Amino acid sequence: MEEQQERRNVGEKEGGRPSRNSGQSGLEPREHRIDIVEISPKVKNWIEAFKNAEERTQSQTRWLRIPKVPHILKGTQDIKKFYEPRVISFGPYHHGKSHLRPGEMIKPPCALNFLADSNQDIDALYTKIESNIEAVRKCYDWSSTSEYDDEALAWMMLLDGCF
Repeated sequence: MEEQQERRNVGEKEGGRPSRNSGQSGLEPREHRIDIVEISPKVKNWIEAFKNAEERTQSQTRWLRIPKVPHILKGTQDIKKFYEPRVISFGPYHHGKSHLRPGEMIKPPCALNFLADSNQDIDALYTKIESNIEAVRKCYDWSSTSEYDDEALAWMMLLDGCF
């Protein structure tokens, strides 16, 4: 009988019944014990490395970034087939590429139609985007937004967003 009492499920009271307030259907032990084992120096180093990596990641990227194609994939044969836009670009990564210029030409009239249909004021939207332009820059790889001044990047975001 003693052996059975030692094997009770968590949450069970003394009579083998679940406790009413536990929210569990199992058995409740009389006592909880935790044995503290000393952590080896190797494991301590790993834990510190994980913590440091997490802190660096959080401090470097408060904002999640829209990823570029990884460099390892850029050397593959079909990279353009899978990652290069064919008609329209969105955002700064492919903006200005010559084969995408026809697509850029249709963005302004489409954006104006969207703004008219949604009763949005283009000046108000542009001002809102421009006032948050640093947050926009943080969403992209630095090298892709550094060539645009705030006005050009805000205009690009406005057109692409409305398109």
